[in-house]
Amino acid sequence: MKKKLVATLVFGVLCYAALRRKTAPAAGVPSPRRERFPQPCELQAECLMATTKTAIPFQIALHATHSILTRAIVSTGLWEDGITNRITSVLRGLTGRGRTFLDIGGHSGYYTLNAASLGYSVVTIEAMVGNARLIARSVDANGWGGRIELVRRALISPAMLSAGVSTVCIDAPAGNTGNGIVDLARSTGCRSRARTTTLDGALEMAGVTVAPIAVKMDIEGFEAHAIAGASNLLSRPDRPCYIWFEYVHEAMVKAGSDPISMLDALHTAGYDVKDIDPTISRGFMKPWQNVPPAFFGEARSRRAMCQAL
Repeated sequence: MKKKLVATLVFGVLCYAALRRKTAPAAGVPSPRRERFPQPCELQAECLMATTKTAIPFQIALHATHSILTRAIVSTGLWEDGITNRITSVLRGLTGRGRTFLDIGGHSGYYTLNAASLGYSVVTIEAMVGNARLIARSVDANGWGGRIELVRRALISPAMLSAGVSTVCIDAPAGNTGNGIVDLARSTGCRSRARTTTLDGALEMAGVTVAPIAVKMDIEGFEAHAIAGASNLLSRPDRPCYIWFEYVHEAMVKAGSDPISMLDALHTAGYDVKDIDPTISRGFMKPWQNVPPAFFGEARSRRAMCQAL
């Protein structure tokens, strides 16, 4: 009887191990943990659905009222079409390395969903619960629950984290719902509150083992704080080939960071920085004297593998 019981237990353990191996995600691809997604937004009351006119159309949930992004996508099917076209063109040409895209500041999930439509696994970092609920609705609508991982955190620098900044207040300008801006001076009356981490910490939370091949970052002045917290990511031999980022000098200074320090960190990590606008074709070099006060940047790694792509 004991032998039979032991044999049954061993068989059960072996079956469980085999099932785990069969269902385990590939290296570098985030495992789907839907508990990170809140309840999807309520249609009509909170959000509406639209279909994009991107290279591969997808369904997207948008804020029902007071949103610049909603008005643009409903009327044209696109958002920031110059940036969208450049990112889409690059992503279509990249191959290998698990094909993971990192979207820092997901907002309604437009760039997240665009990358997913192109076959990428996506890690999206979005602090505002209202935006996260939109992304949850879009993930369900497109059937991409196993492709998109959401990390609901606000990114800050290691120094801020060490100083005890564990949560932050996030608000949005009147008439632009979802455009979250961290207000370090406020503690009450916030549209949303979020727990904090560094960029390296967020990737660890998402279970990413192979670095994303490309990154888009737009977090309303906190971009330099995010790069300050990405020392592990930027020092890896498989660091991203492309990092696209919003650069607004005034917003970064208001957020308590040094904008030039971000450019220095990218340069030290082996990236060349330029304006993403193809009509400008402007590259920026140290000591950064020709950097405009605002632009959308493209940082491309000087690694041979990335230059060949």
